[in-house]
Amino acid sequence: MALALVAGSGVVGYAQDSTTGAIGGTVFGSDSTPIAGAKVILDGGRGQVVRVTDASGAFKASGLIPGLYRITVTAPGFESATKLTATASINTLSPVRVTMSKLATAVVEVLATSQTIDATTQTSGTTFSSETVSSLPLGRSFASVMNLAPGVSTSGIDANNPSVGGSSGLENAYVIDGVNTTGTGFGANGAYSRTYRSLGTGITTDFISETQVKTFGMDAEFGGSTGGRVNAVTKSGDNTFKGSIFSYLDIDALNARDKVPPIIDPTLTIAPQFDGSSRQEFGFTVSGPIIPDKLFYFVGYNPIRNETKRTQIDPSRARYGQQSIAKSQSDTYYAKLNWAINSTQGLEFSLFGDPGKNPKGPQPRPGTAWYTDYQTDPSNWVELEYGGTNASLKYNGVFLTDLLVEAQISQFKSKFKAKIAGSTNSHYQIIDTATNALVFGGPGSMETTEEKNQQINLKITKTFGDFEFKAGYESQNADFNSGFVYQGLPGQVDGHTAQSWTVPGDATPTTNAGANGQAYTTGALVSRLGYVINPALIVPNPSGDGGTTPLSNIGYFYRVSRARYSAPLINTNSPWHAYFIQGKYSWNNRLFIKAGFRWDEQDMKGRTSTYKFKAADATAPRLSITWDPNGDGQNKIYAFYGKYFEKVPMDLAVRSLSTEVGVSRSDWMNISADGSRLLNPIQSGTFLVQANPATGVISDRRATTSSSYVHYTGSAGLPTPVMPGTKLPYTNEYVLGWDSQLREGLTVSNRLIYRSLGRVLEDVSIEGGNDLPYFIANPGENSAGIAAASAAIDPTLKGSGNTATWPKPVRDYWAYEVDASYSTKRLAAFFNLRLSRLEGNYEGLYRNDNGQSDPNITSLYDFSLEYLAMQEHRDTRGLTGKEQYARGPLPNDRAVIMNAGLTYNWDSGFSSSLLAKFQTGTPLSAFYGLQDYDNSGELPAGGRGAEGRTPNTIAFDYSGQYLMKLGGTKSISFRADVFNLFNVHKPVSMDQNLDRSYNVANGNYGNVLTYQQSRRIRLGLKFQF
Repeated sequence: MALALVAGSGVVGYAQDSTTGAIGGTVFGSDSTPIAGAKVILDGGRGQVVRVTDASGAFKASGLIPGLYRITVTAPGFESATKLTATASINTLSPVRVTMSKLATAVVEVLATSQTIDATTQTSGTTFSSETVSSLPLGRSFASVMNLAPGVSTSGIDANNPSVGGSSGLENAYVIDGVNTTGTGFGANGAYSRTYRSLGTGITTDFISETQVKTFGMDAEFGGSTGGRVNAVTKSGDNTFKGSIFSYLDIDALNARDKVPPIIDPTLTIAPQFDGSSRQEFGFTVSGPIIPDKLFYFVGYNPIRNETKRTQIDPSRARYGQQSIAKSQSDTYYAKLNWAINSTQGLEFSLFGDPGKNPKGPQPRPGTAWYTDYQTDPSNWVELEYGGTNASLKYNGVFLTDLLVEAQISQFKSKFKAKIAGSTNSHYQIIDTATNALVFGGPGSMETTEEKNQQINLKITKTFGDFEFKAGYESQNADFNSGFVYQGLPGQVDGHTAQSWTVPGDATPTTNAGANGQAYTTGALVSRLGYVINPALIVPNPSGDGGTTPLSNIGYFYRVSRARYSAPLINTNSPWHAYFIQGKYSWNNRLFIKAGFRWDEQDMKGRTSTYKFKAADATAPRLSITWDPNGDGQNKIYAFYGKYFEKVPMDLAVRSLSTEVGVSRSDWMNISADGSRLLNPIQSGTFLVQANPATGVISDRRATTSSSYVHYTGSAGLPTPVMPGTKLPYTNEYVLGWDSQLREGLTVSNRLIYRSLGRVLEDVSIEGGNDLPYFIANPGENSAGIAAASAAIDPTLKGSGNTATWPKPVRDYWAYEVDASYSTKRLAAFFNLRLSRLEGNYEGLYRNDNGQSDPNITSLYDFSLEYLAMQEHRDTRGLTGKEQYARGPLPNDRAVIMNAGLTYNWDSGFSSSLLAKFQTGTPLSAFYGLQDYDNSGELPAGGRGAEGRTPNTIAFDYSGQYLMKLGGTKSISFRADVFNLFNVHKPVSMDQNLDRSYNVANGNYGNVLTYQQSRRIRLGLKFQF
């Protein structure tokens, strides 16, 4: 008997889902004649799965728990095949081809893995097994493997929310054991905060069996994201009792020092400081049978403790030059039960979570290497609580050999809470805008979020000869409760009253409704600015509109930039439903055509209003054509088109459908001695010339500058109407690819990918929602009516003319990707390369420009072109206002990304791995602030990317491991992982803000914000039994 197991399959079906895999293939005689009636037995250690080949010699086994399966094939008149193995991988068909001979020859064992080409469908991503992840020098979070996949790059948010296919980092979906753990509020990975980003991000890699990163070519059953999809499946127990005890240590004394850039005083350059960190992990896993062949368990626990040393390097802040330690802790746990009801039906229950806490102390914020929470008095420090708890119950059943039924109910829960001492909350945080010094300390604001998402999934798959049909329904009922509390006591009554005045040169008076005696429900964000006491003492600048004045002629006033009149905690709800159908046809086992449709609908329910995005307006076609030119599974050529609709994060329901009423500017002449109360409001219409109290410099002394008269800007509590015909946003994708198995163990994939925004959802306004309302709309599609609706309130559109326009959002992504893998008994290697271009005027749900985490309600469309042009015409900055919407390279644009990895195993038990990652730099711009918002990071002077790029970076990571067998199933392994092997410190991000706030120069502009993390060494020890 001769046996061969190679790529290629006559199986039409690929029935598997996001938590299970499938193995299928064809059994042939030595003359290539299909063998009907052959018995195929698959054994993954949890009892046997039996299939019988059909008239064409084909078989398939669906709904398999991921892992290695031993295959036995018997047929009348043939010797039994007993030494075959194949690996079931999530959402993948592992194709096999068995050739049987009646001659009695040696039986060889051949291993089929997920690297083998599935020639029946388009490629859609990369799968990483637990063995692969364990062998490489990677982070411990399941999200750490994402950056190995082609099409994935850093997003500017943090390491847990990457950019996929040109999207921003808040456009991905994260799924663990079928539970969608994507945050309901922001679309982020796990527990997320606007200030501290993702803190609770699921479970660690010791609990994970496989991780699949889908970056393109997703079938109709996948939706709810316009980026990528990360899908992890946890380990399961089997008939063998086994377990592990492990520890991983990052010891600060072994690590190189982190290079920390200084915050530059305009008159002083400070040498970079160097900091460090340590990490301790301990844990265990235990698995085995409760009832052999029927009921299995797997449990694990992994507590993690981190300490990070940081030096306070801002000379304007307290504790300058001193070092302190920030701590964090999380307790990751996981449990799973698998019940094999019979050989064709199974039930699975899983429970996992990652509750965490950062004890009171200075808290690091992503994007900066210094503590903005750093204060002199430790009572001002913040304590953070975060993390999630998730549960899932899933049923898989195969009926009549070719009908797969899948049903799952799940729940995702997550929280984030920042807490400070009551003494700190008794006063405002007040920052001197000119020097960045703290007049009164504190964190400024505290965020609280609570999330819950109850989920239902139903799918059926049925084969009819050469045609396979698949249909499904998905439901999510999401709650998002959010509160953003500003530091300080509630109850401050805003004394700004209604005013009317005429700016010199204007034909019509300007009006301001004032605050009408409303009181703040929490504290406020307050800054201290300088003003000219006696304008007669100004020394004009003969070549411009600025000048100087003696420092003795400068007084202080206080400006509120954020405060709320509405309740701080807002409860919202959003039911979401999706339906899909898909058909797949096989012609001669060479040409495979797959077509499907998906419909998404979402009901957004805020505190005061609701809006439903209809399924009829969100039809998402998916079409793929795959051709196996030789019919042997060694090559395939494929083309794909898909439309991906976004599942809108619920931050929009909180801030736009719940009548958030607040203040974005409120000027006061004085403040109480204890910093608890603002005194003497400066009424609008009062001409005030701002000056830098440290230098005496005046940027604009003109009486025609309208912003010099405006001292109150607030929302009047206007509702945020949704424009008629507003629909869900979507992205189009086109893919053309070719995969080839050049030799045994060597696979190469090539593809061209084009993605473009089809529609965007944003809040749109004439002048930032100050006196005219915001509208929720699709800019460029149904935003034309906003001008008419606003003109009914103010015919002059706040002095900007009789019309208002907003350019269509653009985000175009072109990429060529090549992905190669090679494996032998001793060696495993991979290489992928992406050449890409990303350009447009709309980054996505996260804005790197200003660090804004307000998906679908960013500040980009808060002002019309005409209003911006009017504002800049009155200014002296040389801008036109069109810069806001100018097209250019977007912040996540990287021309080249390369990943490479190599692992070699010796018979002695030693193994060695090396990873390399090369990235070209990201675009640099020079951003001015907006007048009305007094914030930075808005208008790119000279266009996007005009200031060049950050440096190219390359990093090498190494892992050395030794496995010592102790007899039987016991072993102990030692490992040492070295990250950033050569300790390279290239700049990663730069300060791109010309303004600290409107017309207040940023002395740190152009300087480095973060460098590559220094060399770190992680030691690991694991005992297995």
